[in-house]
Amino acid sequence: MEGVSGESSGFFRVGPAEQGKATCFAVRRGDIRATANAYVLFSEHFGDLKRLSLCRYRLGTVGEMLAVVQDGLHGVRRYVSDGVPLLGVGNITEDGIDLTEVNRITPEEHARLAASHVRRGDLLVTITGRLGTAAIYPSDAPANLSAHVALCRAKPGYELLYLKYYLASRFGAASLTRAQIGSTHPHINVRRLAELPIPLPGQNKQKELAAAMESAREARRTRLTEADSLLNGLDGFMQHALGAVPVEKDGRKVFAITQAKIGARLDPHFYLPAFAQKSSSLKTIGSEQLGDIVTFSNEVWNPELHDGATFRYIEISAINLNTGEAIAEDVPVAHAPNRARMLLRDKDIIVSLTRPHHGAIARINASLAGSVASTGFAVIREVDESKVSRDYLWCILRSRLCLDQMLQRASGGNYPAITEAELSKVLVPVPEFAVQKQITTEAQRRGEDALQLRTGAETEWRNVQRWFEDQLLGQAK
Repeated sequence: MEGVSGESSGFFRVGPAEQGKATCFAVRRGDIRATANAYVLFSEHFGDLKRLSLCRYRLGTVGEMLAVVQDGLHGVRRYVSDGVPLLGVGNITEDGIDLTEVNRITPEEHARLAASHVRRGDLLVTITGRLGTAAIYPSDAPANLSAHVALCRAKPGYELLYLKYYLASRFGAASLTRAQIGSTHPHINVRRLAELPIPLPGQNKQKELAAAMESAREARRTRLTEADSLLNGLDGFMQHALGAVPVEKDGRKVFAITQAKIGARLDPHFYLPAFAQKSSSLKTIGSEQLGDIVTFSNEVWNPELHDGATFRYIEISAINLNTGEAIAEDVPVAHAPNRARMLLRDKDIIVSLTRPHHGAIARINASLAGSVASTGFAVIREVDESKVSRDYLWCILRSRLCLDQMLQRASGGNYPAITEAELSKVLVPVPEFAVQKQITTEAQRRGEDALQLRTGAETEWRNVQRWFEDQLLGQAK
């Protein structure tokens, strides 16, 4: 390597890819010690591990804190629609336990699998994929644990909340990276979790640090809730502006329909009274099918004709559900996923066909033109702007008026998906342009205010996280 000494004091590795580029760095051979993992030796992680050794408190292990540390169920289980939650990685978030979408097992299966029972106060830690995300189980309701999550119960004198925030710190992240097995599908086992290093101040200090973090998290949650309220209130504003008359929702799950009303769809979900109510309301305020006012693009990207080593790729997970913004990731052409096929142009609107009711719908601006989207998107290219503006169309598609219709027309259980043909049948309100302008202006105002609240909340939260890390190093601020 040019400019690098041939002496044996340096050990060179090509580091992990960052923004599509390989990182080359040097590490002294004496510093390698127990690992030669490039992800660990990468400067950020390696530096944090070295700083951790200088912390002001005794450096122990996670296992010293715990009376119980174990993972959950292994093997495939039979899931049911109404049963005991089986908590997996997707249910463990930084803000707590999320049961919005959870696999369930029968009460009989739950009773039989006592070793994986969860109880109030347990700390649950993800050990597959997203490593180290932790949450306290806050309920007395029965639940079981999957094999991808570890259960932790503390010994007297130790605080699980302190462990939670430590794992989320840069020192915890560096230690988890060093302990992980695999890179494509990273995971750790409970033995490696128990062996992670952790500063161990006295219990009172653990409580003090955890309480400060909990207070800061609650302040963050308050701001984020305010931002959510701004965005959620937009649906009510839209319905009022469109002249839709509010009706009490018909939540019946058991109902009857006449044979004459049954069309090509035979699934009962499609005919739920709540969906029928919404369709009736949309027809009264003047709506047209999406397929009558837009044209979908089927322009396909050919990697063999691509000029360059990388391309910009947009996956469904890259859509910010709060702002509707898309983020393109640089991906090597040689490693292009099979689903990277939809070529995008300026002013396109992309709509997720998987879980469409989540609202992964984004506008493509000039900076994203030429990017490639997953085949999990429908791409709206042409819009009949004699009827609707693009800005209004994007706003109304992201409203519950349209998202609920997408859910109605989707099929599948845990991962409902909609076809482009069914998407084209979604009813879009077509008011006068003055009303369209009123809606887009209000949507923009609320979006900007919500973004300001979110940005402020996240900035303050990062500052508190740094304070927590400085406390461990004895750098009080």
